[in-house]
Amino acid sequence: MHSKFNYFVKELNHFYLREQGLWELDHQKQGFEWIDPHDFEQSVISFIRYSSDPKDYLIIVCNFTPVVRNEYRIGVPQLQDI
Repeated sequence: MHSKFNYFVKELNHFYLREQGLWELDHQKQGFEWIDPHDFEQSVISFIRYSSDPKDYLIIVCNFTPVVRNEYRIGVPQLQDI
C-alpha cells in the first residue's frame, strides 16, 4: 500500500508541474475564474485555472458528495482551433 501511495504522489507531482494553469498565475486574478460556485444543492463547484497563455487552461469540477452526477453540465469558454 505504501508503494502505491508513493507512486500516486509521484504521478500527481508530475501532473502538477506539467499543467502550468495549476500554479503559474497563482497570485494573479487572471489565473482563476469561477464557472459556478453556487451549486450548493448538489455540493458541486466548478472553476477554470489559466496559465500565462489564455488558451492553456484547466476546467476543474469538484463534487463534494458520494453521489454520481451523470450528465452534469457546466459552461466553458469557446474552444477555437481544435
